[in-house]
Amino acid sequence: MKVLLVTSNWTETLGHVVRGIAIAEQLIKQGHQAAFLCPKSYRDLLPQQAEWYESAPKPSFTNKIYFGLHTYEDILFASGHTEPQQIICTVEREREVIQEYVPDIILNDEQFTIGISASLEHVPVASIVTWPLHPNFCSPQEPDIPLRAMMLRRLRGSWNQVLDKYDLQPVLHLSELLFNRSSLLMAPTSPTLEPELAYQDPHVQYVGHLAPQGKFAEVPSWMNALDHPEPEQATVFIYLSSLPFGMNTIDSFELLADSYRGTDMQAVFGIGKFNDAAEQQLRRLEGPNIRFERFVPGEAMMGRSQLAIFPGTHSMMVSAAKHGVPCLLFPDFFERAYNASCLERVGLGFICEADGFTSEQIRDLSQQLISCRDEHTLALQVQVELKALGGASKAVAHMDTFLQEQQVSSHFG
Repeated sequence: MKVLLVTSNWTETLGHVVRGIAIAEQLIKQGHQAAFLCPKSYRDLLPQQAEWYESAPKPSFTNKIYFGLHTYEDILFASGHTEPQQIICTVEREREVIQEYVPDIILNDEQFTIGISASLEHVPVASIVTWPLHPNFCSPQEPDIPLRAMMLRRLRGSWNQVLDKYDLQPVLHLSELLFNRSSLLMAPTSPTLEPELAYQDPHVQYVGHLAPQGKFAEVPSWMNALDHPEPEQATVFIYLSSLPFGMNTIDSFELLADSYRGTDMQAVFGIGKFNDAAEQQLRRLEGPNIRFERFVPGEAMMGRSQLAIFPGTHSMMVSAAKHGVPCLLFPDFFERAYNASCLERVGLGFICEADGFTSEQIRDLSQQLISCRDEHTLALQVQVELKALGGASKAVAHMDTFLQEQQVSSHFG
């Protein structure tokens, strides 16, 4: 099996590439071939045995006028993916790579243009999906923003103009390019944690947590010390996302560092991908029990933590659920509010508003959550589900089975 793994070229967050890396590692382990079409910033993270093609560049601008980040269509608009020529440039780059690599199947992680390029090149697509990606996902804010409908008409009009150029059917919602134009839909979560997908589309396959190995699971020397903390000393894992906005601010880091300074809890902060300019300022917040690291191997860290603090990013949500780690959540926009509600519903999350919280309140909440760990039967059910689903090996099996069935169908006409 020859697989082309395509990641979003419009956000470049770690969450988009780690899922593909997990699947690529499994493909290579089983003797299959894997190649990535992704931004250059991901290249050093990819398995050495995987080929790499650079994706089309992102737009050089961001729309300053928009109505909040409520859905993925809003994010596409805000990131500048609104001009037909930009969309066509991305499609043509994808077609070029598909023609050169000649994959049996494409694994798509939220790259909407693959719904166009793969159709034109007649290559089947397996898409990684979540409920907030679904066309029927509705944000409560939408009815309150009448002008937003005009923005969405403009955005969809641009994409439908491109679809018309290529003689393809138009869409009513851009997420149809993922859900309706993929042969296989795989959800990196579990039915209990994220049940809406099964209600909306019974063909969705839940595969569980897609956690890579390699440097993402390696235990660095500094982490070994966390295995032998002082008696009763808990470890708190804090990651405020790799996006350069929302909760990911200096003020947030300072508030959380102050919350644990001088306590019997160890706080480990992942600085994140876009905080280069602030790294030295952040490291000045370090103390005997407070550590900042540019890169923290998330899966290894989650397995050593008694509490996680993050805005509600998807991979962190599933990792925390898999390890049964209670979470203090600060959702800042769109899907993160939904992800936070999933953890709260199964008894693993406490949702906070960043504004108005004091370090004393965060410290008290942290102690309460840590002391109540393992008390929720639904959280234990989710743990069992996620471990049984199979993760990357299950995703590879689904793709392999699909291609075999296609060969049989083709053979018998």
